[in-house]
Amino acid sequence: MIEIIPNWHPIMVHFAVALLLTATALLTWSLARGRTSADQTTVVSGRLVLWIGLAAILLTVAAGLQAYYSVGHDAPSHAAMTDHRNWGFGALAAFLVAGALSWTQRKASLSVRDVVLLLASSGVLLVTAYKGGELVYRYGLGVQSLPAVTGDGHDHDHGDGAVEQEHDDGAAEEHDHGDVKENKEAVEKQGHDHPDAVRSDPGLVADALYTALREGNEAAVEKILAEDVLILEGGHAQTSRADYMGGHMKSDMAFLPNVNSTTLDRKVNQAGGLAWVITHSRTQGAYRDKEIDELAREMLVMKHDGHEWRVTLIHWGEK
Repeated sequence: MIEIIPNWHPIMVHFAVALLLTATALLTWSLARGRTSADQTTVVSGRLVLWIGLAAILLTVAAGLQAYYSVGHDAPSHAAMTDHRNWGFGALAAFLVAGALSWTQRKASLSVRDVVLLLASSGVLLVTAYKGGELVYRYGLGVQSLPAVTGDGHDHDHGDGAVEQEHDDGAAEEHDHGDVKENKEAVEKQGHDHPDAVRSDPGLVADALYTALREGNEAAVEKILAEDVLILEGGHAQTSRADYMGGHMKSDMAFLPNVNSTTLDRKVNQAGGLAWVITHSRTQGAYRDKEIDELAREMLVMKHDGHEWRVTLIHWGEK
């Protein structure tokens, strides 16, 4: 079970939700029945369950934060996960206030104020739970059968517009990528194999990587990336080609066909056997019922192995 569940949050959250909602129900029932004295069985039970629930929600939030910084995700699910986290903080704060008041009034009769606060806190908790369910059932986070990696935008953009390449002699050269149609056609003519003619120029290698990801060509991606490639995105890192192809790559391949990318600016530099391509771009479209309109930057570092360029470092981030 530990190998399937990526963290303890899915386990802890059920205890927290069940205990806190049960406590709210018990105390609401006591108030409705007019049995509010501190020694009434339902009041005592409700308060006890509430305090146990507070311990559970503290553990749940801690496990949730660990999941937030470790579970793989793509750009839309990152936004949804952040929203879920913020609602979770709200539920925690509301129940901590309710629990603190309940503790200070533990020898006093149950008040309407206490129950109203618990009902409001439970409302926040239910919204948080719903948003947590969305993360699993809409975005597939933490589900072993889906890719479990991501970043902040998947803005692997080599689309419309002119792109400036700078070479060692400082000369600038304009390339119209036209939503990568020209490069895509060039690759198609070669059977999607990204031949040496493409790999001989770092800028074309960057385009070939984008095209391979957009078309779901795993073999082409494997040929372009170095075995020990380091990929940085959204505070996460994949430290090898196998790591990326086992997760993040599939997420990218699912995302890219749903958006249009426009290259705003590109700089290509080369020094001996090293080259780097920096692309600023805009990505627009819709993915998993989320509208995408983001500015982003991409940096690829490549090393020439004597025959072709291999991408050794990728950094994807918001501009």
